[in-house]
Amino acid sequence: MISRDKYAPILKGKYGEFTALSKLDDEIKQNIIPIVDLLQFVPQVVKDPKKKEKTFDDYVNTIIKYFSDKWDKERLIYIDCYMTDDEGLLENGIHPAKHLINNLIEKEFNVLPVFNNVVSLEYKQSIKELTEKIGKGTGLRIYDITVERINNEIEESLSFLNLAPNQIDLIIDLRSLIDSDTQNKIEFVTDIFDNLRYLSRWRSVVLAGGNFPIDLTDLAPNEVHALERKAWSVWNGLINTAELERIPAFSDYAISHPKMSEFESDYPNASASIRYTHKENFYVYRGRGTRQRGFEQFYDISETLINSPHFYSIEHCKGCEFIYECGNDKTSTGNLMKWRWVGTAHHITVVVNQLRQFFRDLSA
Repeated sequence: MISRDKYAPILKGKYGEFTALSKLDDEIKQNIIPIVDLLQFVPQVVKDPKKKEKTFDDYVNTIIKYFSDKWDKERLIYIDCYMTDDEGLLENGIHPAKHLINNLIEKEFNVLPVFNNVVSLEYKQSIKELTEKIGKGTGLRIYDITVERINNEIEESLSFLNLAPNQIDLIIDLRSLIDSDTQNKIEFVTDIFDNLRYLSRWRSVVLAGGNFPIDLTDLAPNEVHALERKAWSVWNGLINTAELERIPAFSDYAISHPKMSEFESDYPNASASIRYTHKENFYVYRGRGTRQRGFEQFYDISETLINSPHFYSIEHCKGCEFIYECGNDKTSTGNLMKWRWVGTAHHITVVVNQLRQFFRDLSA
């Protein structure tokens, strides 16, 4: 269950994001229910003839190890494998979602699958079988929706799963909001909630979305860019303007785009940039490509951030602590994976604290 006062970050199943989860303070972990998206497998070119090329099976087993190393078994976490739907079966003949979740269940992780409305029949059947095996319901993620279609999608999913609404955590995913007008999207979501079937009967209701760019190529280097946190704006707008029968839990994609960037690989020429969440905006402190200019750029970028009004404090979270040490002590530049966990851990901490304050004010 994802109660309305909990934050449900949708995170990519990558090392940086899992490390971010492991770096959170316990009081922050207690207030989040993560949803992990297993990414499409991208084969890497192996130049060393002595090294074996990694297979999709290797990739799935790596994700299992991330869970074992980075997440507490007793804490609830959801897994959605829709991006792997085109990969086919593993070498053992099992669907990757079933293999991954079965392994985690055997290791006694508190994990639930997510049923998705845009996947193959084979994938849906795998999730149904997992749901029946676990016996604790499932997440139901609906996107690519219109007000007219959402109830049809819901009825079809309930019928396939043979579950009642009180066994399901409904996740309404708006996906990327980059090109959306915030006010128009608030009105759209209000219309959805005014017409949503079984609103009071779902075990949980979650509203998700994100608007971080898929990459930073459109942002000029050596500048600080402010990007509205549209998912946060839409959720707040819905809560503050609509007469809701039920307040949905908040979810977003942290500092990532919903899709996997075509530039993502083990060795991208990403810029030395810090993605830093603030009250209403993301601030992107963007440098230049790390291949040409190196990681030493992070020293000056971090120093600029810690001397800006955007910086919270060294005590805010482990991410802010690393930023402060990088900009002040200049002992380590980190690498791209480290900066992903730094930004993600900071973002999660910001959102949890914002939700705490919101519900304190609501009950005052």
